[in-house]
Amino acid sequence: MGITAMIIMWVATAIALAMINNDRYGKEVTQRETFWNRFR
Repeated sequence: MGITAMIIMWVATAIALAMINNDRYGKEVTQRETFWNRFR
């Protein structure tokens, strides 16, 4: 396992947590959109 695999796992974990928070709190949608717009 290299550093690239670790980064991919960390990103997948962060996305999963964001999706869980989005399901629990509808207010998180705006924060998640600004989060994704930073990477575009």
